[in-house]
Amino acid sequence: MDKKDILIKDVLVKNVITLNYDSPLSEALGIMKKHNFHQIPITKKKRFIGMLCLRNIITKNVDPEHTKSESLIIKTPVLNPENRIEDAVELLLNTGIKCLPVLDKNDRLEGVVSETDLIDFLTKNYSIKDITSELFTISEDQTIGKVRNMFREKNISRIPVVDKENRLVGIIRDMDLIKTMTPEKEKFYDEKIPVDKLSVKTIMTRPIVVGEEKNIRDVIPLIKKHGEVIIMQEDVPVGIITAKDILELMRFKPSKEIYVEITGLRGEEEQIKLDIDNEIKRFVQKFSRMLKNLEYLFIHVEKLRESGKRKYFDVRTRFKTPLGMFVSRAGSWDLLEAVGKALDRLEKEVKKKYDKIAEKHKI
Repeated sequence: MDKKDILIKDVLVKNVITLNYDSPLSEALGIMKKHNFHQIPITKKKRFIGMLCLRNIITKNVDPEHTKSESLIIKTPVLNPENRIEDAVELLLNTGIKCLPVLDKNDRLEGVVSETDLIDFLTKNYSIKDITSELFTISEDQTIGKVRNMFREKNISRIPVVDKENRLVGIIRDMDLIKTMTPEKEKFYDEKIPVDKLSVKTIMTRPIVVGEEKNIRDVIPLIKKHGEVIIMQEDVPVGIITAKDILELMRFKPSKEIYVEITGLRGEEEQIKLDIDNEIKRFVQKFSRMLKNLEYLFIHVEKLRESGKRKYFDVRTRFKTPLGMFVSRAGSWDLLEAVGKALDRLEKEVKKKYDKIAEKHKI
């Protein structure tokens, strides 16, 4: 069956666990830990009112026992059973969340669709070199507080732990931070020491690793089970692949010209969108003169936090060229500036590789 013909009702997960809006966060964290959930639908009078996301909880200084779930819920787009899976992919990429609610005509929850429910529908196989994302790491002598800050500032939900030689020794996922916010924390640390001052070694777990020779289909089962795979060169981590990375490839439509897609601009002013479009066109034209057979440029924008009327933007790029895959990331309170910085960093990386190859072939 062509993925264009697959509807949400064919893939949604039914009989979903939900929480009432006035349930304490501690109850939500218990459910998340037990079932490995990153999001829980919140209801009021049996109607869906929003999603509670794990990352929103662990990056905030709250008391789970005395904070109600409704205080941290976010409004999300909703799906209906007749939507196509392509609609779900687009919304998941645009919002940056992991799971979307599926509602009936009366706003009652029929089920949910998550990233990992959809990645099996990737129709083309790729080398993992074509999809690897930029990798942030943390030293094994750093603290849990540093991890929490990096999750918030870098907009990530897992981080590999490395030793002084940059060898991989562990990983910390957002799920691992639950134990720092519940009564379970008493089992692994001395209450005289603040949790955020503890070493990352106290909560890190074993990472799932693969070599660069693997293909995407080889790692999809691992991503569905663990959330990510770390790409290795010998003992050194060089990249990471998550479900979001695979969703981006599902949106890729091969053509004779470079395929360009930008997500996350919903709600922005039309003039800003036009300015960004012009910035991207200049970038593409520059490299089209330098290189043939450019494949795609993905740009994802996410709003991380707000201060008054100001919003902080995180921009990620992925650029597939004959020279290989290039990625960049940048942030700013100004959206156009963030996009410009990300493209500038991308340009520097491509030119560095281009110049290196040109120098090698000089006679």
